[in-house]
Amino acid sequence: MPGPLRSLYDGSPLQRLVSDARWRGRLATSAARALPSFVILGAQKCGTTALFNYLEQHPRVGRSWRKEVDFFSERYGEGEAWYRAHFDRTSRLAARDAIAGEASPNYLVHPEAPARMAALLPDARLVVLLRDPVARTCSHYNHTVRRGVEPLSFDEALDREPERLAEARRQMAHDPAGGTIAFQRHAYLARSAYAEQLEAWLAHFDREQLLVLRAEDFWDDPAAGYGAVLDHLGLSSFEPAEFARYNYFGPYAVATDEQRERLRTYFEPLNARLYALLGRDMGW
Repeated sequence: MPGPLRSLYDGSPLQRLVSDARWRGRLATSAARALPSFVILGAQKCGTTALFNYLEQHPRVGRSWRKEVDFFSERYGEGEAWYRAHFDRTSRLAARDAIAGEASPNYLVHPEAPARMAALLPDARLVVLLRDPVARTCSHYNHTVRRGVEPLSFDEALDREPERLAEARRQMAHDPAGGTIAFQRHAYLARSAYAEQLEAWLAHFDREQLLVLRAEDFWDDPAAGYGAVLDHLGLSSFEPAEFARYNYFGPYAVATDEQRERLRTYFEPLNARLYALLGRDMGW
């Protein structure tokens, strides 16, 4: 039987018991539940939480059990029934002419996620938000420091990244969920190497299934970005009550000029590769 949903419930023991009971009920009815029609792949620290919250307010989008299911990355071994349990019943979605979806930013960079998703969701519509890789890398590092899971300095973390990810890939070869923590926490440069990630996805999905948005444009004009996503998903025009800001923690330590120059130099050829792939200059 699929395993329990990882401890998501930070409430009282009674609240956790109720939530666990609800989860068991969803598992028992998983065969009657829909698979998602769309997936927000990432990237991390690029506005996926905001976009997903806006989409869940649309009357034709069914809410998922949680935003980051992470099935095609760290929970793949749980099986399809576990995944389906996160979504609404097919009959309820059909009654509303609605679709299911999820957002797991770990998917975009995970080496096994494209093939896994293509096998189960070959017709899914995919959405990607990309941010200036220098800013994304700095934000990612500060996020892991804030959470207390990064003991290394910024320069040390960048230097150690190839070693950390090589070990993670070795673990993946022996375990479907192996190595995922390293990709979540310490793939600072790898998560910002967008061309390589998109090429992996386009090896399994048609180009028209993939919508790529510039995160900076989405933040400057969320209504326009949201409208583009609705068009991509075949959903009618709709605007949430407000375009609230999510996951904003305020100022954090800023990289030095030398560190930023190191990152700009590193990403310059990778950005050129991305622009060629997308057929447009992202302005980074």
